[in-house]
Amino acid sequence: MQFLTLTNQNIRPKAILFDLDGTLIDSAPDLAAAVNAMLTHFSLPTVSLAQVSTWIGNGAAKLVERVFKYTQNNQNQLHNIPTQQQGLTQFFVEYEKVQGLHSTLYPNVKHTLTELSKLGVTMALITNKPGQFTPNVLAEHGIDSFFDLVLSGDSLTEKKPHPMPILHTLKTLGLSKKQTIMVGDSASDIQASNSAGVTSICVTYGYNHGDNPLNLNASAHIDEFNQLLG
Repeated sequence: MQFLTLTNQNIRPKAILFDLDGTLIDSAPDLAAAVNAMLTHFSLPTVSLAQVSTWIGNGAAKLVERVFKYTQNNQNQLHNIPTQQQGLTQFFVEYEKVQGLHSTLYPNVKHTLTELSKLGVTMALITNKPGQFTPNVLAEHGIDSFFDLVLSGDSLTEKKPHPMPILHTLKTLGLSKKQTIMVGDSASDIQASNSAGVTSICVTYGYNHGDNPLNLNASAHIDEFNQLLG
């Protein structure tokens, strides 16, 4: 078994770092359900799944900020908009109820992680999702046992697109940049990878804030997760 080919060379990394939302799991349905429950709580109009999908990728606070910005631009009674903190607090309440209920693993994710584990590849997860939710989401989808390290959006003082989470992972696991690949779906992942100096692979089926992922400056793009295996 071989890894995918990059720049005419077979890359056999010692470690692969993964994003979560939009890369391993299609979490937009859960997030949309929580967003709309939050909006309903404040008697505000709900939004579509497609809209929420474009707002994912920079953590819960940024998601709520984008929701309220959209609501303000499309709602006449602006005085009914709650504060950012009120919205975030309610979003956490609602997401706690639905996490894992509507989201699904993308095709071939579990099989590919299993095969990589058999090959002895070290795997870590770097997500911007709040740490209070990450373990449960991984467990709900049966992939919590694959990762030697899990970093959430609040694990460190910086999150993606800052390179700190990747650099912290390299140091913690004793990895070199040349031995490591980061796999993600959005500008946050690719920017963090490039800033940290590690090879970046962009999946084309994720969210990327609604923008074309092929425009991202990744080392390679893949359309299906199992393309990580030859």
